[in-house]
Amino acid sequence: MIRLKKGQVLLTFIFMLLGALMAFQYNQVSLSGKQQNVGTEYRYDVETELQLQEELLRIREENQKLEEQLALLQAETAQMEESLTAHKGTIEMLYEELEKTRMMAAMVPVTGPGLVIVLNDSPLAKTVPPEEKDNYLVHVEDLRAVVNDLFLAGAEAIAINGQRLGPVSSLRCIGPVIYVNGKQMAPPFKIEAIGPADVLETAMNLPGGILDVLRDWQLEVSVKKADNLQLAAMINEERVTPNLLEKASESSDEPRRQTSESG
Repeated sequence: MIRLKKGQVLLTFIFMLLGALMAFQYNQVSLSGKQQNVGTEYRYDVETELQLQEELLRIREENQKLEEQLALLQAETAQMEESLTAHKGTIEMLYEELEKTRMMAAMVPVTGPGLVIVLNDSPLAKTVPPEEKDNYLVHVEDLRAVVNDLFLAGAEAIAINGQRLGPVSSLRCIGPVIYVNGKQMAPPFKIEAIGPADVLETAMNLPGGILDVLRDWQLEVSVKKADNLQLAAMINEERVTPNLLEKASESSDEPRRQTSESG
């Protein structure tokens, strides 16, 4: 058995102790490095989270501003729509009034249901004595009375033998001849009136009315409802001329059935 000397044993022990110290120091250095890396990563994570929170807060603020702008624009749009609606209603009302005015002025063609009245001289006009013949003819005042009653009953547009009547129309007689808008007319006289047909028919057939009177004088009177009448607009060239008005004013509209030379 080999025996070690005391110096060798001591030297071996010292080396072992140094090795253990070196190993311990290495472990400490390694652990310190790992702890330092963990701290750095944690710091980076916190900074990133703060940046994200700030960005999110900024986006929320921008969204809030955009929502406020959108609400303002919506309110302005609603006001504009209300204003346009009000103006649209006014414009439509004015347009309707304009159309009614143009229709009453005979400036536009008119189509619709209504009433057709035909007046013709009595067959007796050919057999009675000459001094009584005038009582059995259609006179201009007969036409005026029929037209006035039709308008009073609700007629919207009227024409006589195709001549539309308006505010400047002329319905006159010169001697035995009747003129409508300056156009010479001869019986039978076809009076077309656009309006509520039932109402017009009832009004014109009332006892004691103008048609009733004409029937008593045995003039030929026809009254029929129509579903679709078409009346043309009044044309400027068809209006009565100043010379004709001057001549027409010379004839007086005396009560009908009086023996005279007027129409």
